[in-house]
Amino acid sequence: MTRKADERFCAEHLKEQNTHGRKRVPCPVSPGHTVWEDQVHHHVPKCKAAGEVPRDKWFKLDYNLSDKSEDKPKLSEITAEDYRKWAEKAAKLYDSIKEPITREVLDHPGLASRLSELQNQKHAIQQASLIGHMDKHGLLSDDAVVAEFGCGRGELSRYIARSQVLNQLSRHCAVVGGQKYLLVDRAGPRNKLDGKIAKDLEELETPATSQKQTPQVERSKIDIKDLNLGTAVSELFGGTCQPVSIVSKHLCGCATDLTLRCLANAGEAVALRGVAIALCCRQLCNFGMYPDAGRVWLQEHGITAEGFAVLAKMTSWAVCGTRRHNGSEETSAHHPSGYSEAERQAIGHKVRRVIDYGRLLAVRGSERVGTAAGYDARLIEYVDPSVSLENICLLVHKRTEDP
Repeated sequence: MTRKADERFCAEHLKEQNTHGRKRVPCPVSPGHTVWEDQVHHHVPKCKAAGEVPRDKWFKLDYNLSDKSEDKPKLSEITAEDYRKWAEKAAKLYDSIKEPITREVLDHPGLASRLSELQNQKHAIQQASLIGHMDKHGLLSDDAVVAEFGCGRGELSRYIARSQVLNQLSRHCAVVGGQKYLLVDRAGPRNKLDGKIAKDLEELETPATSQKQTPQVERSKIDIKDLNLGTAVSELFGGTCQPVSIVSKHLCGCATDLTLRCLANAGEAVALRGVAIALCCRQLCNFGMYPDAGRVWLQEHGITAEGFAVLAKMTSWAVCGTRRHNGSEETSAHHPSGYSEAERQAIGHKVRRVIDYGRLLAVRGSERVGTAAGYDARLIEYVDPSVSLENICLLVHKRTEDP
């Protein structure tokens, strides 16, 4: 693409650049191209890519955004002093968190056949543990809509469906199948597995006394920030206040925060059964999209939007692995922070914990899905770090003492 005479970049590569006080952002209709941020509302109605994306009733531009500002410094501007300043604040905040994270690795028969076929079992082990927690805490009930956010090809939903059918068979249900699935992703990946959900049921051997009922699978190609969940569920599955279980395996960065706000904005339009989100890629988090209660908590402890951007970058230190420099392990002299590899790894874990705890505080304080509403929310290690370093799950479910 050509560029204007007074611009350094063409329109496509202006994504991360502020030009004359203006900024290019991904188009809400089709993120494959960019538009000027101050022209989004004018662009959307006439976007040529609109035909590629269904303009459904549940599309509401920026519905789940609370603050579109992004006070994020350029990475080249972060000095060693900046790293140390914010790392020290995060360490103090980490020390104030008295609630430990327990390791709760579960399994589920729905993944048994898949595990036996795979040589690399890491993804299946993660799926089995997530589904095990969903089953344990009532998120796999037959009447609930299972909504997978950031679903990709829909692989997790496929094995959730298989697990639900096996549960029905173990209970000797007269009707097998019939569950409801909502797959949400802003991309349109190839080789989707949506059709496999019904096909697996057809191929599964069931008792002659059982009747198979085709599951309802609906996919919405939409950015989570534009999703009105209550409208989507009622329009696609009929009725109001449908029971819904939210799940995702590795919902990157601010997509997790958008999902939490999406759920809060759904209000009484959905009846939440629970949430199981495997957290991921905190380096992509944005202070403006971070939950309000978590943001207040950080600000009360001196962490600003600028500090949050630095902390978000440092979260990757926990998972980036040992680097090599001229054949030997990288030392503090080779990293702009001045920290050694071991120090960075420890700091990365602490900062990740702080960011996740802010989310947890927001969920617990929520009027609809918080402690006062009868829900239990906690962070767990749902798999061993040897399986995945991104092994933290945000788990929300009705308290066991509740009827």
